Amino acid sequence: MYLPDIKLQGGGLCDELRKFGATITGGPSKDGEPSSMSRAELTSSSFDKEQGTKGKIDAVVAGLDNDFNYRKLCIANVLLQKHPEALPIATNEDAYDLVGSDARHLPGSGSFVKAIECCSQRDAINVGKPSNILAELLSEENGLNPARTLFLGDRLDTDIKFGKDGVMLSTLFLTGCTTSHTLVDLDVGTDDELFSHMIFPHMGMMGLDQEDI
Repeated sequence: MYLPDIKLQGGGLCDELRKFGATITGGPSKDGEPSSMSRAELTSSSFDKEQGTKGKIDAVVAGLDNDFNYRKLCIANVLLQKHPEALPIATNEDAYDLVGSDARHLPGSGSFVKAIECCSQRDAINVGKPSNILAELLSEENGLNPARTLFLGDRLDTDIKFGKDGVMLSTLFLTGCTTSHTLVDLDVGTDDELFSHMIFPHMGMMGLDQEDI
């Protein structure tokens, strides 16, 4: 399994996958590792041997990485090309997060996923929100009745869509990527940005403490 761009708390996703018996290559950038790849290197590299895959790749997993670069994109693309049976997997497809007092867009995991999809000409399987795969897994493992489950989130395109697609009740907090201005611009909502059942400015307005959730 190749992870071209995982750098969550020093490779947290890699560690989680190893717990389930996956053999991982790639992951966080190493000190001194080049960020580019020339045509000559791309042509001459064996990739399988250099990535330590022993000739078999089951999946190429893309997640958030502040050090995503052209080299990682090249490796992910060639491995998917050489292993057409390998699954391209996205941990999520978030377009951006908001940072700063002026709500600047910080590119999210979806940016890297789209880059890999574009050059490989393959669609990634999203296993994060709003994936039905994740909704079914959570329900099965925790014995949840979706119709009696309240899903809380701060963005319409992932959190609220995840809750609604999973037939759950949903509550939106205006403390994340979806703001009051977003709701006004959307008017009645769209297929990808459905309105939630309830909306609160922040979690404190629900009268719940963190311990209650």
